[in-house]
Amino acid sequence: MFIQEHWLLQDEIGIFAQKLKNACVHGVSGMPEDTLHCGRPYGGCAIVWKADVLCRISPVLSDSRRLCAVRIENAAYSILMINVYMPCDSNTDANLNEFTEVLGEVSSVCQIENTDYVIIGGDFNTDFSRLDSLHTRSLRGFISSENLIHVGITEGDNHVYTYESKANGSRSFIDHFLISDGLNDNISTCKVSNEGHNLSDHSCLTLTLSVRAIERNMQTVFNCNDTPVVDWTNAGEGELNRYRSNLDRKLENINIPHDAIQCEDFNCTDHRKAICEFHDSIVNACIDTSMEQLPAKKKSLPGSDIPGWRAEVEEHKQRAIFWHSLWKENGSPRNGTIAEIRRVTRARYHYAIRSVRKNKERHTSNRLAMLLQQNKNKNFWSVIKRMEGKKQGCVKTVDEATGETSIGALFRSKYEELYNSVPYNRDEMLQLKKEIGGQIHTHCSAPNRVHGCHSFSIQNIKNAVQKLKHNKSDGFLGHNTNHLKYGSHKLMVYISLLFKGLLVHSACPVGFLTSTVVPIPKSNGKSVHDSDNYRGIALSSCLGKVLDHVILENNKEVFETSCNQFGFKSGTSTTQCTFAVNEVIRYYTNGNSNVYTVMLDASKAFDRVEYVKLFKLLSKKGQCPVVTRFLLHMYINQVVRI
Repeated sequence: MFIQEHWLLQDEIGIFAQKLKNACVHGVSGMPEDTLHCGRPYGGCAIVWKADVLCRISPVLSDSRRLCAVRIENAAYSILMINVYMPCDSNTDANLNEFTEVLGEVSSVCQIENTDYVIIGGDFNTDFSRLDSLHTRSLRGFISSENLIHVGITEGDNHVYTYESKANGSRSFIDHFLISDGLNDNISTCKVSNEGHNLSDHSCLTLTLSVRAIERNMQTVFNCNDTPVVDWTNAGEGELNRYRSNLDRKLENINIPHDAIQCEDFNCTDHRKAICEFHDSIVNACIDTSMEQLPAKKKSLPGSDIPGWRAEVEEHKQRAIFWHSLWKENGSPRNGTIAEIRRVTRARYHYAIRSVRKNKERHTSNRLAMLLQQNKNKNFWSVIKRMEGKKQGCVKTVDEATGETSIGALFRSKYEELYNSVPYNRDEMLQLKKEIGGQIHTHCSAPNRVHGCHSFSIQNIKNAVQKLKHNKSDGFLGHNTNHLKYGSHKLMVYISLLFKGLLVHSACPVGFLTSTVVPIPKSNGKSVHDSDNYRGIALSSCLGKVLDHVILENNKEVFETSCNQFGFKSGTSTTQCTFAVNEVIRYYTNGNSNVYTVMLDASKAFDRVEYVKLFKLLSKKGQCPVVTRFLLHMYINQVVRI
């Protein structure tokens, strides 16, 4: 997408990549950075492209503030794309000299890059119908010398235009595309789009080319952003009650694998498939019921994040679009009732936008007051965060990787290396499994059963569910902790039966085994384009979290830690540890004594634990071997997504 007259300074051009989903941008500002500017801004051009295109796109540098360029390459061909914003066609020597200088710079860039094809587009500020224009003559000479073709309109009538003056209604065709002769047969369409919601003097000129792409093997991944998301925050009590009652009806239709749940054979593998299908049915029942009974989050439309847009702008926008469409259907007349109404509605739409932006603070304050009055605390703080600008868009480049696919592959390589940095000894693993199997036979099988950790009461499940945080996704299946927290009593019963079957058969559904790692920046003071400045947070199974809480509660004595441990421990924090250290230091320094400290920081310590030894310690501490076997099975077969 070629953009002219964006009126931005150089460090502001990145706003296009922030506002547009999955986009990269290269551009130049029309205003020098070392000058104090008075009045309205001016000039500038930019090129925006999708970040996941199947080719390499790299910016091309130029000294001109009236053009920007990118180079597109794949295994078959290379294309140079140049976006220009030319000076006005006023027939003055100054403007003509600048016009020819820009054309000279374009020619120089083409020679230096030496690509297979060239595409030049933008606002040339001259109409080919102006036969006496020096700018037009200069442009025709440039087209001839560079062996280019001016792309004509393939759709629309002969009276089409790309510019309409708001002052006097005059029209002209001053935006153009010039392409290499070799691309002439690849032209599909070239058309002008006159849309009612476009408030610019210029209309959009669209060129479509059909070129051969080089196929690549692309990994298909689950994209949570493309699926509807339940708006739990705005769900009323009546909707939640309907969710619970309808969930019960769906659960009643699930085939409970009674044989698998009643099975007490710890070596049985025949029932694993049935248990995993039972798990999937419960998860799907929760998801399907929530989508049917609860409101879905609405996707943000352009402008909808501007305070006051819906109340003061949206109606004017729709009127402007309606009368513009009616005006086009009647042959786009320059005068008359319809033409006048179109001009008035467009002007009111334009004024409404300016008014909303001018009174942004007032609209925001009214919005906050309304949210407080309605006791919508979460929405209130969401507005505050947007005001503070804390929400950052995804970066488009990390290290040398550009685009979602390449960045994902980069982090996949890093985490794959990290998680496999401490391999286990196969002989030790086989011996550990053998020992756990012997402990199960000795302590868990009837009639010598010692451990009672294989069954879970309904109250155990409810207590564990209450410990879950609200509105946390598993990042994979679309399951959410709110599905459980707002679930029914019957759901707790089904989960209790499920957990018993999982432990006895050491069955692990795909949802239990799959974690989605999301890299987030460690420090705002370091570059977000450096992969070393990221740490991964893992989104995992919601039912798996419930099982974690149940196991921790049933094995309190086993998981008792040292009194000197402060972090990752209920009821304590590192703040207490820091306080104790400071008090010790103060005590000795007040006595004029020296204090020597040693601090150990193990990099990626949790990811480098030898978990064969870890499971041996759990067995030695007396944890139920059935639980140990289940956890070991999860660790060995876990899958990580980026």
